[in-house]
Amino acid sequence: MKLIKLNTKLCILLILATIFLLSSCQKDEEDNSLTGTVWVSQYKAEEHMTNGISAKALVFGKDNVEVYYLDANNKIINLITTYNYKKEDQALVIGNSREQIGDNYLYLNYRMFYYTDKKFSDLLN
Repeated sequence: MKLIKLNTKLCILLILATIFLLSSCQKDEEDNSLTGTVWVSQYKAEEHMTNGISAKALVFGKDNVEVYYLDANNKIINLITTYNYKKEDQALVIGNSREQIGDNYLYLNYRMFYYTDKKFSDLLN
């Protein structure tokens, strides 16, 4: 009888551990929903950008976001900088800055970026 009670307790413990493990994996996927996304902000003609720069792109990795200058064909000219980031509700914390983010837009350093269906490979020459 003691062996049956021990087996039952072990089974319940195993089921609870599995549920906990699966729910923690699901949370990681939700928290990193920006991973692999590309966001673009086009410069206006009156901003007088030089060296063929016509836009900025944000490329999100798992923990970092890379900022690039783009040419008129939306191809990378060069990497500007890299920031650590995390998403919190409707805000994006990049470095020490807390920025507003929506479904298809975000603000960073007073610029509005729009979500695109591009991949990083689409930005390469």
